[in-house]
Amino acid sequence: MSKVASARKKVAKKKAAKKKAAKKAAKKKATKKKAAKKSPASKAAKKGPAKKKAAKKSPASKAAKKGPAKKKAAKKKAAKKKAAKKSPANKAAKRAPTAIEAPDNLLEAFQSRLPLHGDGFSLELAAFTHFGWGSGLSGILRLTLGEPAASHELEVPLLRDDDLGSVDWTEVEGALDRWCARVRALPAAEAERLGVEGLAPWAEISPEELERRFAEYLATARPETPKASEKRRRKALEQAYAAFPRLAEHVRTTWGLQLPRTLAVYHAFHLAIAQMPYPVRNASSTSPGGVLDRLAPRGWELPLRPGLDERVHCRFRQDPPEMLTFAWGESDGLHFGLWYDVAETAVAVVHNYARDSAETWIDGDHPLSVCRHRWRYDEPPPDETGFAVRLYLEELAWFEAEERRVAGETSATALASRPALLGGPGSIPEAELPLDISLRADTYRNDPGTVGEWLEQARRELEADEPARALALGRELHWFDDDRHREDAGALLLAAYEALGRTAHAGILRAHLALRDEQSVDVLDHRTNE
Repeated sequence: MSKVASARKKVAKKKAAKKKAAKKAAKKKATKKKAAKKSPASKAAKKGPAKKKAAKKSPASKAAKKGPAKKKAAKKKAAKKKAAKKSPANKAAKRAPTAIEAPDNLLEAFQSRLPLHGDGFSLELAAFTHFGWGSGLSGILRLTLGEPAASHELEVPLLRDDDLGSVDWTEVEGALDRWCARVRALPAAEAERLGVEGLAPWAEISPEELERRFAEYLATARPETPKASEKRRRKALEQAYAAFPRLAEHVRTTWGLQLPRTLAVYHAFHLAIAQMPYPVRNASSTSPGGVLDRLAPRGWELPLRPGLDERVHCRFRQDPPEMLTFAWGESDGLHFGLWYDVAETAVAVVHNYARDSAETWIDGDHPLSVCRHRWRYDEPPPDETGFAVRLYLEELAWFEAEERRVAGETSATALASRPALLGGPGSIPEAELPLDISLRADTYRNDPGTVGEWLEQARRELEADEPARALALGRELHWFDDDRHREDAGALLLAAYEALGRTAHAGILRAHLALRDEQSVDVLDHRTNE
């Protein structure tokens, strides 16, 4: 879990804890030291008896006693008298007491970087002013120039909403580091011309300036010539194509399924970016897994854990037998797989959030569609925080061209056009099940008698060499995963696959039914690889 995601979960607990501490401070004089930590004026109390007395006489501490009406004037006086002595963090505390509720790591991102000192100027953090998960973090920056010093202040965005969620936090920190370096390098005249608004971390810049900064980023993230980039990609393709036949044969003999050559291109893409910075490699929040675990370092050496069957590797409880996992997402059991109506052809790529709804959804025709999955919901950041994504997508585009070159026939559009079943895409041959999906789900949940009648009807049709209803009903009940119907539904679906001559699907289902209660979907024994 990222720092920002973790902080988002903890912020509510911190609020409650701070309120409780405040109540204790008001009731008990013995807790003055704790209150002093939250009050900028009382920080002096830590520095010894001589400074305690001064602190009590200071305008800021008097304002704390006199109430809201006099606080503002008292703080201004204190700030003028002690401007030269106080650090930016202390100034921020006076201007915006820690009433602002924000995760520590977000505040520290600026407290640890500011002030910035250039030649004849400084840029300081005067205060944090606002934080919200939907609106970002804002604060007041102070630019000080010349002799005698003249200061200018402005409230600016410090973190935008996208910086708190859709952008990798390491990319945000990288952009802030580059911002600090640029500000420090400015001459005083340029800093004065730009002003606080132009010096802010996310100040608007021209397209030409953005391209210049991206070129600087590339010099570190991908320090190679275009010719060297081409050579690196070609080498990755050669390596992946060389490894593919062994994997394809392993999948054919173990699962009974035919792998598409496009899966080798997906593997090659990840080999090609393997040495790039982590934010680039992880830009799509997806990674190879499932059957591709065999192509990881020493992957072929891993035995199965005792009593397990490799056909259930990375196969979650409600996964349909038509799905063969080859990639992971980052949350809620997200995994991606090839979809097989029949063993000879993978017709589409699908995904499933196993720890959410566990429904199976269509992604696209080929494996590299996984790498664009994230941007169906979030547009890539257009500014400096999007440099890693931009580099990732540049590399991806090269491999997508190769994927199109070697691709066989697929039909994700046709798969999507079928009447959907509960939990996933429709099956072929198609069957018209009773009621609509929501009413069928309610029946599965509350009316076992009617479900029993549906099962009996499907069995009769199956015996009459009409397996469509048995296949569709079996698929839905396999996904619904109810104890009352599990055994009958499993037997029905198994019989449907066998009647259709889909022995690979029948074998996968048989293994799945036998091992469905396993605690882990990883069947490989990694202890031998440690």
